[in-house]
Amino acid sequence: MNIHKSCVDHLRAFCTSSGIGPLSAGHAHEFVAAFCGHSTAAGLRAEKKCALVNLPEADVIIPDYAMIALRISQIPSLAAVAPHVERIVRSLCEHLVSEGHFTGKVWDESDLIDLVESHIIPEYGSQILDGLAGEMATTNAYFEGIDVNDVEIRKSEDGVQLIINGTLDGENDPDKPFTGTSIKFEAVVNLDCVAGRFGFSAPEIELGGEVDMSGYYD
Repeated sequence: MNIHKSCVDHLRAFCTSSGIGPLSAGHAHEFVAAFCGHSTAAGLRAEKKCALVNLPEADVIIPDYAMIALRISQIPSLAAVAPHVERIVRSLCEHLVSEGHFTGKVWDESDLIDLVESHIIPEYGSQILDGLAGEMATTNAYFEGIDVNDVEIRKSEDGVQLIINGTLDGENDPDKPFTGTSIKFEAVVNLDCVAGRFGFSAPEIELGGEVDMSGYYD
C-alpha cells in the first residue's frame, strides 16, 4: 500500500476518533508531508532519490517538528491541530511500525537536546567515550557521565548533521598532579537520507575533543 496514503488515512481516522476533530484529505496530505520533512505534499510525491517507498530500508526516523510547525503556520485551517502535534506524531510513528512500513528506531522528541539525551547518548555513549579514550588517558581522572551543552542541526538534501557540544566531567586523584578533570568535545552525528527527509541510515559519528585545563590555571 502507498505509505503516504496509509498515513493520511490513519491521520484522518485518528483525529476523528481522538476528539481532535475532522481533518480534510488535503490538509492530512500536507501534514504527513511535513511529518516526513517536505514543505509540500507535491514535493514528497516528487521525491525520487529518497522516495517514501524506501522507508523499510531506513534505520532511524526523526519526525520533522520544525517543518510541521512551519506548515501549520502557512495553512490557517491546520491551526486546530497545533496543540495536538506530539500526539499526532506519536500516533503516525506507531502506525508506521504496526503496519510494517518501518522496523527501525523512532526518535520523536521535538527538542534537539532531549533527542540527543534520550537516544544518541544512551545508544552511542560508549562509542563517544571510546573515541575520547586518548584524551582521557592524558588525565588522572575517572570519567562516567556525558553532559550535553548544545546541539545544532544542519540539513541538506542528502541528510542531516547533528553537531553536539558537550563535556565529560571526572574526578581527579588528589594524590597525583592535576592533569585535568574535564574534556570538551564535539560529536558530529551524520545521518544520510533514505526515505523522505525523516528516514535515515544508521548514524555515523565523528569526534574531536581536548582536555580543559582552565581549572588548573584558575
